[in-house]
Amino acid sequence: MTAGHVGQRLKYARVLLRLTQGDVARRMGVSPAIVSHWEAGRRTIRPAQMMELARVCAVSLDWLMNAQQLPHFPICDTKPKRRKFTP
Repeated sequence: MTAGHVGQRLKYARVLLRLTQGDVARRMGVSPAIVSHWEAGRRTIRPAQMMELARVCAVSLDWLMNAQQLPHFPICDTKPKRRKFTP
């Protein structure tokens, strides 16, 4: 994970939510310049700010920080067996 990678994710989520850098800054309690620096990868986001940023942008912390686009789940070839309910 790099600061630039997180910044790209931040900008992607912000644009989808139709938020300005100023909107994010107000919700985070920082200046719009700080948000701009985060998006450009010029500043590193502190861990506590990263958690708050994920909340503000309505994304998971994992998505914000993880290099993979989508989580990978192994596909199960067998269907789960149905159990008969007996009271």
